[in-house]
Amino acid sequence: MLGILWLTFPLFTLSWLAFLSLTFSRPLQAEGWVEKSNAIALYFGLCLVRKDGHLSQDIDCYQCGESLATLSLPLSRRDQCPHCNADIHVCKMCIHFDARVTRQCREDGAEDVTDKQRPNFCDWFVPSDKAFDADRKFESDAAKDALDALFGG
Repeated sequence: MLGILWLTFPLFTLSWLAFLSLTFSRPLQAEGWVEKSNAIALYFGLCLVRKDGHLSQDIDCYQCGESLATLSLPLSRRDQCPHCNADIHVCKMCIHFDARVTRQCREDGAEDVTDKQRPNFCDWFVPSDKAFDADRKFESDAAKDALDALFGG
């Protein structure tokens, strides 16, 4: 009896992990991050890395729009954009960030982070390839140009 339990427990554990990874990867599959066959890799945090070690999608800085392909993987909490020095491990750079919901996060299990542009320790962080908003960047640049014109800078 003990031998049967020993053999079935690892199989049960692996099937449970596969179920969890498929369940939690569905939102990421909808956004094109991972195929169903790579759901196990997603469970272990490997969804952003191709076999050659580079990002599976071109991810741009949420603030300046420059590519972050030069950063080493996995992304660290202290990583910054090499062009504008903006922190990368921030809520605004995550696929779960949504300004239209109450806490601005679509992940129910995530901690509440008050400043969405400061680095945090969120375990649910997955970088988004759609974080950069060109319209917001254009408005910011226009405001800076207007201030420069006003003060002769």
